[in-house]
Amino acid sequence: MQIKFIQKIIDFIRGKNLSDIDTVNVKDKIICVGDSHVNFFSGNEKISFRNFKNDIRNCNDKLKEFATFHLGPALAYNLNKSDTKTRAREKIQFLIDEKYITERSVVLLCFGEIDCRVHAVKQAEKENIPLETVVEKIVKEYLDGLDIFPKGCKIYLWSPVASGTFTKELVEEFPSYGTCKERNRATELFGEELKKQAEARNVGVLSIFKNLIDGDYNTIEKYYSKDKCHISQKAWKFAKDELMKIEEYRSLQGTK
Repeated sequence: MQIKFIQKIIDFIRGKNLSDIDTVNVKDKIICVGDSHVNFFSGNEKISFRNFKNDIRNCNDKLKEFATFHLGPALAYNLNKSDTKTRAREKIQFLIDEKYITERSVVLLCFGEIDCRVHAVKQAEKENIPLETVVEKIVKEYLDGLDIFPKGCKIYLWSPVASGTFTKELVEEFPSYGTCKERNRATELFGEELKKQAEARNVGVLSIFKNLIDGDYNTIEKYYSKDKCHISQKAWKFAKDELMKIEEYRSLQGTK
């Protein structure tokens, strides 16, 4: 108890936020790790982040099947790199070191939406190269980052959702590049490439992207929260069908 108190004082001196919670229950749960879209798996309609440890946040989980860890606005492209702005890789290592993630864990990674919303189209235009080439590189870097997880740990990837339709005000909160249709095309390519490369590594991919767009690549707004970026719990009817592909999720649902 005294050691925890001393650590909190050290964190405070270092400028870190004091934790709102001291621990997260991960027993018999699927551990969802990633950017702010992990909030969907908390069961909360609104963003529900609360401070945890090491600049990691938890989403005040309401769903019994998941334990969520928000690492910040981390990029899929940077998951295999240390010393990035969000320190996502170091935060994952912390969760491993502290036994929140072990060789017996089932982990659902949630990265890539920011890469598609902000960077993919922009980088393709900047380098004057096909969007497919940019996406292929992002996905490769992402999957190379999976080497950090313990051997035996089951990894699933949540493919990025369709891009939001942002107003001028929301663009300041959620930076984006290109039109919504362009971003959704990038997201579609990302999902296709993710499935291709992940299959070669025996990693499962879950996606509800096609349920979130119409035939013209427009995002269907009724499945999004008020911030226009994160999907609403209304989209859960699609997600549940995908999650049933995970044996452990079926087990937690009482279905073999």
